[in-house]
Amino acid sequence: NNIVENNALCNNDEKDFECLSNDGVQEGSGNFMDTNLGCSPFIFPITGTGDIDVCSNYPATAQIECGDVLLVPGYYTLRNDLNCQREGITIRGDDITLDCFDLGRESQITGASDNYHGITIEGERVEVINCHISGFNRGIYVTSSALETDLSQNTITNTDGHGIYIDNADLPNLRGNIVTSAAGAGIRADGASSGFYSNNVVTQSTGHNFNINGGDSNILSGNTASEGHRRGFTILSGSARGPNIIGNNVACNNVEKDFFCLSGTSSVEGEGNTFGVLDGDVQTKIQTCANSGNWPNTGSEFHYCETIYGEDNVPEITTTTVTHCEVEAIGCENEIDCSTEGWAWYLDTCYDPLNEIDINEDGVVDVGDLGYFLGSLAHVMNSHSDLQVYHDYGEGELDINGDEKINWLDIKMFTFFYLHK
Repeated sequence: NNIVENNALCNNDEKDFECLSNDGVQEGSGNFMDTNLGCSPFIFPITGTGDIDVCSNYPATAQIECGDVLLVPGYYTLRNDLNCQREGITIRGDDITLDCFDLGRESQITGASDNYHGITIEGERVEVINCHISGFNRGIYVTSSALETDLSQNTITNTDGHGIYIDNADLPNLRGNIVTSAAGAGIRADGASSGFYSNNVVTQSTGHNFNINGGDSNILSGNTASEGHRRGFTILSGSARGPNIIGNNVACNNVEKDFFCLSGTSSVEGEGNTFGVLDGDVQTKIQTCANSGNWPNTGSEFHYCETIYGEDNVPEITTTTVTHCEVEAIGCENEIDCSTEGWAWYLDTCYDPLNEIDINEDGVVDVGDLGYFLGSLAHVMNSHSDLQVYHDYGEGELDINGDEKINWLDIKMFTFFYLHK
């Protein structure tokens, strides 16, 4: 007999399952499908007998295994460890969340090297959280068909290639991930624009720890890229649609450079970073951005590692002891209180722009600020003078990113901080 068992056959244009052979008896159970042309004389599959269930029940009931392809929108929980000899998990559908945290622990996805990937993302609006991935060629691979990918609180170790690789997929959001000992780059994004990278810790990569290659309008905030065998941050700006904003990041003790900029067509800006070494009067381990006024300049834009931490006390990142709370608090000058771990606490205590989104100045950040912000922006969009708009609206009360302009970057910053508040 042909056995059809534990398959998800969903979202196909014509039929999810069609039986063309009447010679043998078909059998099986645990399948998911919505439309089928069964085997004559209607002996398989039979609804309600365990042969099949509807696709909408797939995320809640099916166990995920190596090589599985997730197609149906929904919330999936990886409840078991995976030891994969080939591909790990592929997420091909849109609006899917994969959460590896279950029953108080993060499930492990371990793989062979070769050219296989721990998690491959092909769909739009996919979220991957709390996964622990080791081995493979790439830990997480975000393909060019993906859009608005959200990766948060994942730990990726010992990959033969990049820990996280984003291939020309716009609007990525990476928060609180830990990547260590990648043979390629820890995090690499090729041609990815309008991304937000915050509070990621990337260490001990054989390639560059953090590589933004050809994208624009990205925001890097509160990341650590230290102890790398080559460079901490490597930035190549892409088109001139908008600047890459780099603020409050730390890169120390990298072998070649802590920060390396390749001139592109868009600019680089930002403040509050820590990287580089001052050897006498000679600045080392920093390659500035020639097309952005040789950014970064000492002062508000960056400090040398030994200036902040003391020459003999540059922090060494030991990834085995970094907790999620400590990841969120890196770069924060206030006392770290892990008992109140979370985004709201972090933004309240560590990130100054949060104070700027209380637009109506009532002492709280709430829906009133959202209404005020959007209403004021409606007037801004009808103005012909950015400078006049800037002064008319409180000399910057809508200027969330502090660049003395009112533009789409302020909308992006306000939306991010408002949602995470």
